[in-house]
Amino acid sequence: MAKQRICDAPECPTIITKDDYYTWGGYAPTRHNDTGRAKIRGKIYIRIYSCSRPHYRLILAQAERDFDENKPEPIDTRFSTFVDTWIVEVAPYRSADGLPVRTKVLDVAKAKSAFWVREFGDAPFATIDGKMISKALRRLREKKQLGADTRNVYRKILRNIFVSARNDKLVSIERFMELFGDGTSSSKGLVPKQRDRGAGKKCQLAFTKAQRLEMRGARTEAADNPTSIDSRNYLHAWAAFQIGINSGAREREIFALRWSDIQPSFDDPKFLNVERQVEETREDEKRVISDFTKAATSDHSAREPRVLNKPYMAEVFRTLKQFQREQQMRATVWNDNDLIFTDNDGGIVSVTPVIDCYRDEVRRLGIEWEQRTGTSKDGVAEYGIKSPRFHQTKNTYVTSCIRDLNIPEAQVIRWAGHADVDMTRHYYDSTGEMPEEIVNAMAQLDDISESKAS
Repeated sequence: MAKQRICDAPECPTIITKDDYYTWGGYAPTRHNDTGRAKIRGKIYIRIYSCSRPHYRLILAQAERDFDENKPEPIDTRFSTFVDTWIVEVAPYRSADGLPVRTKVLDVAKAKSAFWVREFGDAPFATIDGKMISKALRRLREKKQLGADTRNVYRKILRNIFVSARNDKLVSIERFMELFGDGTSSSKGLVPKQRDRGAGKKCQLAFTKAQRLEMRGARTEAADNPTSIDSRNYLHAWAAFQIGINSGAREREIFALRWSDIQPSFDDPKFLNVERQVEETREDEKRVISDFTKAATSDHSAREPRVLNKPYMAEVFRTLKQFQREQQMRATVWNDNDLIFTDNDGGIVSVTPVIDCYRDEVRRLGIEWEQRTGTSKDGVAEYGIKSPRFHQTKNTYVTSCIRDLNIPEAQVIRWAGHADVDMTRHYYDSTGEMPEEIVNAMAQLDDISESKAS
């Protein structure tokens, strides 16, 4: 069932969903876009959920008035007193529609807010600063050994408390933004989300050369029995893996690739454009291909074409092309969408069965290494022997580029569509042509042999 909300306009009972919305709290960089999140007075982003354009403008105008009138109360408003009220009047209900939250959610809010009360006690709101909050979060990490995900739950509860205090004009909008940012990835505030970069065990993240060599030979019976759906999926899994470790493309990006994305041709694959991804709806399993957002803050921001290992990737693409020609000959109806990976009538492939075949192959070959299990005990991450996920082809690509080929990190960030645009601009001079030595180096990306395997 689609998510539902009541329109934010005063006294409007209209229930809206993502499917029939006028605007559903998406991202809009300026107020001139009548969709989604709006920036108030150039200071703070708010999400707007409305059933119509007039209501959108009404909500925006009220938000601007509230911003202009927002003045914090005297500094003697006590933190513990406010939290006592917040637990009773705010925490038990969802902000979207006023419905009660689940018991588990409320229990978390009570436990985490109790921690903050112990930290700050009767301190006035105005005296609680970023250093105090960061120091408390640091104690959670060092003394209680809590991971970043758990610490972010504590941070979220504190932020929710400050949101309510801001709405009650006990905390100014400016001070709230100073602590927690304005709601965008570029403004993180004095108390950003917690990260455990470099913490925990140093585990293998990428396929070794020997493991890549094994996967190169893992075509099984796929090429020999093209009429079988399973064989088709195994062949697609094999080819997708090769493309992944040679381009850093994600699985849903790979299955959205078109023949025209290979430049200059599939027989001479020097560059690969990655501009789309496959999206699947769970309800009717409908598959569509969507172009990436070109916003600078997006993880799918504009990217440079990937440089490919021409000799080997030509072999992979030729194999896929020959298989597709055989599909066309057998098909009663063929929809030519220029797609590289196609089902039996030329349509978009279902991603999940192909990835299942990939998992089967890595298990069959016994490829596994120690990794985080995704669970924790007493706040400490647990580790175990696991088969690598398909996404670790991207790890392999990045590792190979930086460690094995000595390609500048900033250049790799641009190829991989990394969200850290500032880092890219800091390291990489984009005014000139791509250096010839980088093009030549990338031709060796997957140039592995028995003698090189380790």
